[in-house]
Amino acid sequence: DLYYMAGNDIREGIGQARNSGLWLVSELNRKIIGGITIAADEKDPSLWLIFGLEVKPLFRGMGAGCALVSAALSKAKRSGARTIGLFVNKNARPALSLYASFGFGQKDPVPDGFNKSAGEFYLSYKINA
Repeated sequence: DLYYMAGNDIREGIGQARNSGLWLVSELNRKIIGGITIAADEKDPSLWLIFGLEVKPLFRGMGAGCALVSAALSKAKRSGARTIGLFVNKNARPALSLYASFGFGQKDPVPDGFNKSAGEFYLSYKINA
């Protein structure tokens, strides 16, 4: 159900993660309550992209999203990432706040090959060596 709830972002990300990334999940009592997909850009392996972060509504605000982002950043860094990028809806205040707490910001241009819709921000995070 999380897979269908997340829509195209996470489905496309899972496809790319098979080749160059990860789909991480958060569990509570052996049930998946959240997931995040992160994968290396095919053209630039130092750029990793978060394709979807989703936490089931009943479990939001309990730290699952924070734990997922933290784990994704850690794994990407160990895999050679220098920048993590993502697209987020401009009206998704909880998500914007979460990403800002990790240091994501609107610092970089949208990577080649990606299109940002009018309702989105492109956020990026630089990993310090």
